[in-house]
Amino acid sequence: MAEPPTSRFDPEIQKTLENGLVLHLKLEKGLTDSSSKNHGTKIIGDVKIEEGEGAIFDGDGDCIELAAFDMADKSFAVLMWIKVTGEFGPHGVFQQKSAGKKREWLHFVLRNPMNPYLGFYMQDMWSDSMIRKIDGWRHVVVQYRRDKGIAEIWLDGVLDATKRRESFLGKSGTFQIGKAPSWGNVPMSDFQGILRDFRIYDRSLTEFEIGALALMR
Repeated sequence: MAEPPTSRFDPEIQKTLENGLVLHLKLEKGLTDSSSKNHGTKIIGDVKIEEGEGAIFDGDGDCIELAAFDMADKSFAVLMWIKVTGEFGPHGVFQQKSAGKKREWLHFVLRNPMNPYLGFYMQDMWSDSMIRKIDGWRHVVVQYRRDKGIAEIWLDGVLDATKRRESFLGKSGTFQIGKAPSWGNVPMSDFQGILRDFRIYDRSLTEFEIGALALMR
């Protein structure tokens, strides 16, 4: 599988990829947000940042926490390089809970047993592919295209799953990276693995942009 990014793009391509970027945690040496928004971050538990590797999560309540992002009824994209180190899930990767109501609990998890699964709470979609420990690094994009009313999952630069869904409506709560949603009817652990180059955009990305990010070395 592909390796995570280790260098930067041509300046013109880089400028394009900064359009709409509202969070960029490189997770190479620390938790600094490299986007123009300069969001504050907080570690809950014992997330380790290892230079040359990324942010390491042990699945025991650890997460990176930020203030909520206003993605209500809007297009957005969340991207990351991910390496699973735990065995079969389900594992939570990120969430933003505004309320335990339909369309107000954004979550991305690996379930059934390790399939990418994006949902807004009762507005979910998933991929038939899996992200497993043996796969090494994978590039993942989950996004919602408000103009089309569709949610998408991209793996390694290729559109892997798409489904017509209603938009996410949450505006409050906290955005938690590495934290599993606390569903009483679905047993789930927090993320066990490594994340790097975690990005959020306040727009959906094009096929070219996603492919460029997935091919970055």
